[in-house]
Amino acid sequence: MPEAQRQDYVDSAAEDYDELHETFPAMFRASLFVMCMADFENTLNGLAELFKKAKKLEISFKEIRGEGMERAKIYLKKVARVGFPDELPHWATIKKFSALRNILVHADGRIPAGHRDEALLKKMIGANSGKLRLDRFQRIVLEREFIPYALETLRGLHVEYSARLKKRYRISRYSRR
Repeated sequence: MPEAQRQDYVDSAAEDYDELHETFPAMFRASLFVMCMADFENTLNGLAELFKKAKKLEISFKEIRGEGMERAKIYLKKVARVGFPDELPHWATIKKFSALRNILVHADGRIPAGHRDEALLKKMIGANSGKLRLDRFQRIVLEREFIPYALETLRGLHVEYSARLKKRYRISRYSRR
């Protein structure tokens, strides 16, 4: 095999290896994380809708200023008056997850210079070594250890909030499913 052809083959094999062992798993983890965050937000929105109906409230969570999880939290606390466990460390972490989710979805994982969450995200990456990192293109990469950490954090808030609501309202389930 001529040297140039051999080198092309080696380069191609190296690219294939990189895609199979780094790029594709990282894309899968980012997609999984985004879907978990969407499901969590939908669960909070469903809970807000459930309390709107149960308490016969005139205002919908969609009429509240704000976006996503924060809007649902405000609705549950101030309109439905069912409280929200935003004092838990899980909530502070989940808010950081929301900033991460937004960068993954809207900026291909790259933190734009001067972005409102730039410092927060860089601090988050530094504090989660082994779970998050920047690749050679300065994109945020979710490592294998990040997904269990994120799921446990989301689950932790869900379990605590569910327990509080069950105790207060004697309900067994609040998901729309």
